[in-house]
Amino acid sequence: MATNSANTKQIIAHETVSTPKASNIRTKSIPQAVETIRINPSLRASIWIRNYLDFSVKFDWKIIRKLSFMGIRLNWVMVMILVNAQINILLLRYLLDNFESVGYFSRGQRIGMMVVTASQAVMPLLFSRWAKFAEDGLIVHVEKVLRFVSTISIIAILGVLLTGKWLVLILYGREFLPAVQPMMILVPGAILYLLSMVLMTFLSSRGHPELTTIALAIGTALNAGLCLLLIPGSGITGAASALTCGNITTLFLLTLIVKKKYGIRVTNSLFLNKDDVGGIIKNLSYKGAP
Repeated sequence: MATNSANTKQIIAHETVSTPKASNIRTKSIPQAVETIRINPSLRASIWIRNYLDFSVKFDWKIIRKLSFMGIRLNWVMVMILVNAQINILLLRYLLDNFESVGYFSRGQRIGMMVVTASQAVMPLLFSRWAKFAEDGLIVHVEKVLRFVSTISIIAILGVLLTGKWLVLILYGREFLPAVQPMMILVPGAILYLLSMVLMTFLSSRGHPELTTIALAIGTALNAGLCLLLIPGSGITGAASALTCGNITTLFLLTLIVKKKYGIRVTNSLFLNKDDVGGIIKNLSYKGAP
């Protein structure tokens, strides 16, 4: 009995020494949890947004189905944009044996799309107010956005055309100077694509992304058909002409759609007017209340 009692005391003493106290566990786990939250952006976002969630809304399969269907329709738009952007390079590689031509074309395309890429950070700011407008006010604001983007597009086209050769030299070097010619052809269609982006966003916000998909599909089909006709004889300049024609056709179709369906006035959407310029200057000079 004495031996068993001694063994029991040793086991208890060993467990006491080897088992950390609950307070120590909490002390170590709290910094670990804080560090996990700090390095996990998704977890930080979920903690921040929890105060803005309405947990009284009941789960509804109809809403989930509608949202999923809308997501699929929007994804088709993105697929068509990707296909239209890449099909020229694919056809160039298929129809031409000269791989250098593909490199020249892709460099010219990148320079032509620089303005579009840079605008990705600014364009959402132009669309952010659309949700609060009624139909009439929304149309007026969309026309104002189109006037602003069309004016910026014309300035950007002229700027890239005038500095195109120097852009190629600075970005890629003298050996890529053959990219200047396709770039000059690509620039107008690429930058006018900004106007297409405005109209595509407007149609998606109204719940009709399938109309954008149709316009993009027609423009892409025209682009591919012209590539098959022009590339064998004209090479990269033929591919550039095909892509520009496709982009302009897409813009033309989108313009017809929004004009017919929503009454957007094309003639009122071309260039900034005096009131627009005055409003921009006023907003830029506004310093807020003292």
